[in-house]
Amino acid sequence: MKVADFGIAKAVSAQTMNATAVGSVHYISPEQARGGYCDERSDIYSFGITLYEMVAGKVPFEGDNTVAVALAHLEDPVVPPTEYNPDICPGLEQIILKCTQKRPDMRYGAMEDVIADLRRVLVDPQADVLAAVREEAERRSSSWRWSFSCSHGLPAFSPQGRVRISGPRRRRRHPCLRWR
Repeated sequence: MKVADFGIAKAVSAQTMNATAVGSVHYISPEQARGGYCDERSDIYSFGITLYEMVAGKVPFEGDNTVAVALAHLEDPVVPPTEYNPDICPGLEQIILKCTQKRPDMRYGAMEDVIADLRRVLVDPQADVLAAVREEAERRSSSWRWSFSCSHGLPAFSPQGRVRISGPRRRRRHPCLRWR
């Protein structure tokens, strides 16, 4: 599957092109708007904006110019699409809102996960797709009795009695690099 920005297909203009990036400002991720690192999660954000527009009939952020729209992507919360279309099922709204989180680490990690949740909602429109995320977070938080975190390398104990040392990480050299 390939996803294209159809805004560019219509016309390349001052709103879709600048010196560093090409794309419609209505679909860019916050990290793209900042000029930061982009990965698959940036595409997932754009996909979420596209889904939002499909079900709500409008993009979540509008503005008088491209800068205003880019700032909205950075700062403004996404209005739930049910505000514009109350017929959207809760599961689909959860997927859209997860795709359009401001922080990349709060979004889906891979498109396969989005597709799995879309299939789940197709079968059961009332499904709570975020329940698995909450259960995983609870499982992780209860797996450590207590831990310390500082730059001095203090130990952390797990329920299994294993000791984990947290502290400053050493820089690793890439295996292709050699000392000369």
